[in-house]
Order: sequence, then structure tokens, then C-alpha cells
Amino acid sequence: MNIELRMVSHKNKGAELMLRSMLAHFEGRADVSFCGRQNIGPRNRRRALGVNTLLFATRRGRFVTTPRHMPPAALRRMLGLTHPYEIDLVLDAAGFAYGDNWPASRARLSAEYYKELRSRGTKVALMPQSFGPFTRPDVREAVTELLSQADLIFPRDDTAMRAVEDLVGPADHILQSPDFTPLIHSERPRKITLPERAAAVIPNQKMIQMEAVSPDAYESFLVKTVELFAEHGLSPFLLPHASQDTPLIERVKARASVNVPVVIEHDALKLKWIIGQCHSAMCSRFHGLVSALSQGVPSISTGWSHKYRHLLEEYEYPESLFDLNDELSQLDDRIAEMLDPSNHQELRAKLSRNAEVHRSRAAQMWSRIDSLISS
Repeated sequence: MNIELRMVSHKNKGAELMLRSMLAHFEGRADVSFCGRQNIGPRNRRRALGVNTLLFATRRGRFVTTPRHMPPAALRRMLGLTHPYEIDLVLDAAGFAYGDNWPASRARLSAEYYKELRSRGTKVALMPQSFGPFTRPDVREAVTELLSQADLIFPRDDTAMRAVEDLVGPADHILQSPDFTPLIHSERPRKITLPERAAAVIPNQKMIQMEAVSPDAYESFLVKTVELFAEHGLSPFLLPHASQDTPLIERVKARASVNVPVVIEHDALKLKWIIGQCHSAMCSRFHGLVSALSQGVPSISTGWSHKYRHLLEEYEYPESLFDLNDELSQLDDRIAEMLDPSNHQELRAKLSRNAEVHRSRAAQMWSRIDSLISS
């Protein structure tokens, strides 16, 4: 069975965490092989993960590939190549890529591609992800077609579920399911020693890019968080979760009145381990926040979309979300409340309980996919 791992990338550690989680679910299955586009990572990285290169390209916004017999099957196997028409199942782990914030062409290309594959017997699952909003007519049309080409659809939260059902109505193959990365175990890095009371600060350039806050206001918030963590006896460090956050991290480090190290880890599973060892955290990256909450790490958070609020609701922890329109003077009170010893212990226990519920629901999602495969 050939499985395409779609819409994942090594550059964003949340996307890589989803990639690794999908690989882990099928671990030990000798009958399963994987393929993906080149943005999964450099060739040596794809080979190390056991992911063949998919013969997929776009021309003028449309999907193109080689004829089925080109190159010959024996040569494809030798070179680690997979033809799209060999795919049995597509797992689309876009995360948050279909809605008004993105061009309709993205959903249109996926819809066209899936339609072509499904005409040849391929099955398609839209993995747990956020959807919407769908107010633009071109986006509504494109996403409606996309949804019609999926065998399973997993909106990740209430807002996404409502957006999907508004387009196509309720259906048995549309099931709400949370992010699935809490199921995968972390890996301890070989060469890292975290200080006592370590506190990760995970920025996100998208907070500025998506106009959730002005650049200066967000940088000031990050600097203040680092300084307050230090004042409260924590050992803060900056932890990049995506390569595009590096310039922002460098500016925060330069502005902070305390010495704050930057911890670089390129492996998503080891990055998750680092987050799990922290006393506390501040997360602006969605999967950074998932890794913190699912490992029982109390956190302050910020977000640029509804997905952060819904995630925190699942963990009964809405007070984690800090409104960047509030005065920074309120941040000290929020951090002090989180770090109060009795409250901190209760938070850890509550997060751990809800993490078990989260993992159980994610396992149910995989059961539906396994049933789809065997049907």
C-alpha cells in the first residue's frame, strides 16, 4: 500500500511533528510505503524517514505528472520515486490552509488532484485541521469541490466543523477530531542540559504576518515575557519552532535586559522533549502549545486564529490565552498566578488529565482511517 503524506514540511516543526506522527502510526507495517513531495525535506532526509519522492508538479496552477510508465517501474523503485497513480491513500495534513486567508487556487489544486486520484481508486483523508472561514465566493466554490473529493474529513475544532457543515452539510464521514501529535512520543536529544525551572519562549512570526498585532507590540510582549520569567526565578530560553521565526528571535534577544539563550533543535521529536521538560512556557506556535499542554506544562499563550482558543478550551485552560490588546502590566499578574506553587501543581494535574482525553480522541480518528483502508 502506497500512502502519500501531503501538506507537510521539515521547515515548520509542527508540520514535521504531524509527518512523524503519521509515519509512527504505520510503524512495523511491511506492506506500507510512503511518498511525498520534495518540501518534506532534502533527499537524504526523505530517505532517512523512508519517504519516496512523489512525481508531482504544477504547471499554470494545475497538477501534472509523467505518463504512468515513465520512468519504468524498476527504475522508479531504484531511485525511490513514486508515481501518483500508484497511490492508495492520501493523508492531507494541511493544518490550516483552506479558507479566506489563502488563495482559492490552493483548494482548487488539491480538489483537482484528488479528483484525478480518486477516479483511479485512491482514498483521501483530510487529517485533523482547521478550516474556514469561507466568506469569499471563490474560496467557497473551491473548498466545496475539495470536500466532495474526500472520503474522510476531520475538522479540528467547533469553528472548523461549523464552517465545513455550512458548505456541505452534516455527513457520516465528517467527524470532529483534535490534533493527533500528542500520540507520538518525544525523543531526548543527546547533547542538551536544561537548567532548573526552564521556561521555553516560542515566538511566531505569523502573529505579525497575519496582522494579529503590530511588530513592536509583539516584540515588546516577548521581551517582557522573558524578563518576567527571569524575575520570577525561571530560566527562560528562546526556542524556534520554524525557521522563519529566527529574525524575530534575534531581535527579542537583543532587546531583552537579561541574557536569554537560544536553543536550536532541528528534530521535531527532540524539540517536543525539550518543551516537555520545562517548568513553564510561553507559546505562540500552535504545535508548540500542543506539545506543552499534552505534556502537562502550564503556559501563557497568544494566537492569531480561532484554533488556539479551541485547543485551550479542550484543556479547560482558557486563561492561558493572553490578549495582546491588554496592557503589558497585566502580564505580570498572569504569570504570577500561573507560577503560584499550589496553582501550578493543579494546572499540571488538569492538563495531564485532559491530555489523556485528547490522546483517546486522536486514537479514535486513526481507527476510522484504518477502517477506511480496509474497506
